[in-house]
Amino acid sequence: MAEAATKASPMTVAELDRCIKGELAAAEVVAKINYVRVGEYLSALKILVPARKWKTHLLNQFDLSVGRATRYMRHAAAVRAYNEGRSTVKPTRMTPPSKHPEDQHHAKGYGAWRAAQREMPPRSRFDTEAAKADRPREREVGLELIEAGYRVLVQKYHPDKGGDDKSFRCLTEVRARLRRCLMVG
Repeated sequence: MAEAATKASPMTVAELDRCIKGELAAAEVVAKINYVRVGEYLSALKILVPARKWKTHLLNQFDLSVGRATRYMRHAAAVRAYNEGRSTVKPTRMTPPSKHPEDQHHAKGYGAWRAAQREMPPRSRFDTEAAKADRPREREVGLELIEAGYRVLVQKYHPDKGGDDKSFRCLTEVRARLRRCLMVG
């Protein structure tokens, strides 16, 4: 049946959808996917589905990413070429898709990935409430650091100390910008 699906594709989109869903559902029960058959069905389906609708069709019908579907189709083509004698390279076994929640964002699209990121705990201490309480102290330390650096560099760039006027003006502008950035943030 899979061989017929890849040639002239006598099957309709709905029939191919049912076959792919059946293979993927059987895989969850047996914990093994027939990647070759799924790849052949997907190859036939890709011919029937318009290119602009391919990604949404995969996501809506099978919860598959384009990358995963492409891997299935390439694997099926490699196995077919090896079996027909067109290739001497034996295809390697495919690994099953990861069931880890962080890896599932690829199949569900960017919106689902962003939603999952919002649900995750903060990755750094700067996102916590305690860090927000420390911001005034951080600002104060930052201002002290800017002033200390400025005083050191004034000794080098001030026109009275052997520097030129352009470098000194640049130093003063940078100091003012850093102070503004620190006050706004």
